Amino acid sequence: MDARRAVLGLLPLADPLAEAALNTPLTGAEIERLGDEMAHLFIQDQASRLDQPGARDREAVDTESTAWLKTTLSQYGWPSTNRTDSDLAFNAWLLTKHADANTAVQA
Repeated sequence: MDARRAVLGLLPLADPLAEAALNTPLTGAEIERLGDEMAHLFIQDQASRLDQPGARDREAVDTESTAWLKTTLSQYGWPSTNRTDSDLAFNAWLLTKHADANTAVQA
C-alpha cells in the first residue's frame, strides 16, 4: 500500500503527518474551492463519456482529472464524507474510477 502511495507522492500511512492529514476536516473555503474544481472536472468527464457536442477528448479529460486528483490527494488526502460534502466525495470517487491510465491513483 505504501509503495502505491509513494507513486502518487503521498506519505506512508504509518507517518503521523499523513494520518493527521487524512483525518482533519477540510475548511469551508477548501471544500468550496475543491468542490468547484471537482464539479468542473466532473462535467467535462461526463460530457466526454456521453459524446456531447463540443466535449473534449476523453483521454485528455482523464489525464487532466488524474493530475488534479494526484495533486489534491497529496495535499489534502482523500475527500471522504466525514471531511467534506457528499458531492465532492462522490465526484472524487468517479474521477478515480475513470483514471485507468494511472491505476496507482485507484489503489
